[in-house]
Amino acid sequence: SSRFGVRKLQHCCRILFDQGLQCDPFQGFLGRLITTQQDVPDRSSLLCEGAAYDFENFFRDRCLASLRAALPFLAVTALAISARSLLVHNQLGQGMRQVPLKTTIFSAPTTIVWYLGKQLWPSELSVQYPIKLVFTLSLVKFVLPLILVLVSTVGVAWAVRRKPIGIFFASWFVLMLAPVILYVVVLQEHDRYIYLSSVALCIGIAYLVDHLRILGAHTQGAALLLLFALMAGLTLKYESYWDNDMALSTRAVQIAPANPKALEYHADTCVFLGQYAKAEAFARSVIGPNQDPEGWYILGNVLSSEQKYTEAREAYQTASKLWGGHNLMATLGLAGVDLNVGKGDEAVEIYREQLRRTPNRAFLHGRLASALKAVGKSEEAEKELAIQKSLQKTPS
Repeated sequence: SSRFGVRKLQHCCRILFDQGLQCDPFQGFLGRLITTQQDVPDRSSLLCEGAAYDFENFFRDRCLASLRAALPFLAVTALAISARSLLVHNQLGQGMRQVPLKTTIFSAPTTIVWYLGKQLWPSELSVQYPIKLVFTLSLVKFVLPLILVLVSTVGVAWAVRRKPIGIFFASWFVLMLAPVILYVVVLQEHDRYIYLSSVALCIGIAYLVDHLRILGAHTQGAALLLLFALMAGLTLKYESYWDNDMALSTRAVQIAPANPKALEYHADTCVFLGQYAKAEAFARSVIGPNQDPEGWYILGNVLSSEQKYTEAREAYQTASKLWGGHNLMATLGLAGVDLNVGKGDEAVEIYREQLRRTPNRAFLHGRLASALKAVGKSEEAEKELAIQKSLQKTPS
């Protein structure tokens, strides 16, 4: 069987070779080869050197071609990572110096699933979103999202395992989203943080759509039309409330009723539009029967905008007391009111107290400088301004 097949193949090759020797072209080639062989002392070594030289050239050319092809991607990746680093290490990001490890780990799976959901189905968009921090081990908020993340990771890794471009964009997605997950406690979830990582997802969707051609041109075209229709519908829905400040702030409260930023944004919008009565009513609804300190803080902001400084001062004091006297925003609001009513020394003391707790906050030195100028202490104000500039030049 197998031996007989090998012998038969050898016999056929021998016959072909013998017949080839009788051909004039082959005899001429053989004569030139023999003549050349006499001039070359070591033919085998020359052939080996030539093969090695060709392999080295091939390997070098392939490496250079791969490097040239990857350079644009490497440049963009380096630029994006640098931008991320600068954004999370600026002076406005003072709170990002320390990462609460436990809360970050417990919150990471839920946050990753939230971002994936927002990218795959961008509905329920808003300027503010619910706070989804997880502080303890939970089956629903930690274990199940973690399993989903691991399964998705394994699936993507398997799908792109032999595709360099797929590996690159999967890595891009992870690298661009990693800083957002790391600083989730400070940043909170927001769709604006996934603009860079969404590049990889869009290219992945385009790749899938391109492969639909195996099902036929009509199927591929129908899929594209459906995708465009969904995108257009979601865009129209988003624009319907984005163009209206009041509708946008109202939606923020509906989407994230427990997020202080959403509540403050709605009250600020009412004040900006001159609807002070509505802003006060909203603040008092937030206060409610539970005496929510956030409501008192918002009320202080509204009353201060109306130049009702005495009432605003009482609101800020109440908020600060309910928060235990250590809330930065309430104390800053109180200091601002003190400056407006001529109590500059009290405002200076408030700023100094806050700087004793957090001496590296540049903006606090700037506010203290303003308060010192208001009470006639120009030299001390100049020193505070110098400290502020020094802190702003120093990376966090």
